[in-house]
Order: sequence, then C-alpha cells, then structure tokens
Amino acid sequence: DRENGLERGGFFPHLILFYFGNANFYFMDINDWRKKIDSLEDSLIALLNERASYALEIGKLKKQLGLPVLDASRENEILERVAKKSKGPLSADSVKLIFATLMQETRKVEE
Repeated sequence: DRENGLERGGFFPHLILFYFGNANFYFMDINDWRKKIDSLEDSLIALLNERASYALEIGKLKKQLGLPVLDASRENEILERVAKKSKGPLSADSVKLIFATLMQETRKVEE
C-alpha cells in the first residue's frame, strides 16, 4: 500500500529500526544516516587537521635536529598498532591503507 506509506509486506525496507533503550524506537532513513555521516566527517576533518598540526611541529624539530622527514620504522609501528585496533567493519588492511595515506599526506606538511 504505497498510498498509506507501506511497502510490500507492510514494512518499510528503506528504514532501519534504531533502539535507544527503555523500549524507545526511532526509525532512521537514509537521510538520517547521511546526516550522522556528515557530522562524523566534520569531526574527522578537525581531527586530521589537528594531527597534521602536530606533524608540522615534529617536522620543525626534525629539521632542527637534522633528521629526515620519513621515519619508516615509526610509520610501520603506527600501521601495526592501528591495524590491531580495528574491530570492524573495516578490515585491518583497510585501516592500514587509510593510515598509510594519512601519513604520506602528513609528510608533505612536515617538509
């Protein structure tokens, strides 16, 4: 019955039931989930830029000390650590790839 908002079988396949405890339910549609993602993206961008500002300071110190920007052993250590922290749904390899890219782009800030 599309006229009264029901899809086949009397349910809403495009809605996901979200449980808040105490028997409070809220149906989240695709736009609700997208808003949550948008909010997370804002937080991620802020955190990435904060991380990059720390890397910038490290880059300054490395220059003063005559150290190279790339510290491969440190980057490998980070990649192994973050891979172990991933509990899904992203795989450990996916998280490593994301962080490898993050570190590659951050090195550009350090230089």
